[in-house]
Amino acid sequence: MFDASSAPNESKVEPQKLFSKPVRIIETYPAGEGGDLKKHMVCLNWLLSDKPLDLETELTLGFLNHLLLGTPASPLRKILLESGLGDAIVGGGLEDELLQPQFSIGMKGVSEDDIHKVEELIISTLKKLAEEGFDTDAIEASMNTIEFSLRENNTGSFPRGLSLMLQSIVR
Repeated sequence: MFDASSAPNESKVEPQKLFSKPVRIIETYPAGEGGDLKKHMVCLNWLLSDKPLDLETELTLGFLNHLLLGTPASPLRKILLESGLGDAIVGGGLEDELLQPQFSIGMKGVSEDDIHKVEELIISTLKKLAEEGFDTDAIEASMNTIEFSLRENNTGSFPRGLSLMLQSIVR
């Protein structure tokens, strides 16, 4: 049983400072029983703000996240899955339920020789989309999906109560 009197008086979590340049962290993790020790996981992460987002920016980033990763036809999701560089996508895209929003994307099951290829593919795809934009039909479809989700509070298989709690915590 948890003894609340043993909790530290000051348990505030301070915001993470934004990095001025990319930081590479290489860590090991336990492989599952019979796992391939020559496979790697690559994940690129961006801390998007040093403070909570205003609602307009949060909605805009959610819309962009859906365009990038939300459907099988989404360009970033599609190019990663079709690349053959890894077994599956890791990182859920936009995470805005915590104090500071972040964006994470990568692949697991990547060979050591392909680690930099995955990184380059993600960066080059994001740059290309920033320059060329998205297909008009994809934009309209994403807007419709997000509008429906907001109207219906559709959380899919995620528990609705937990979703509402997480949404309200950082407000």
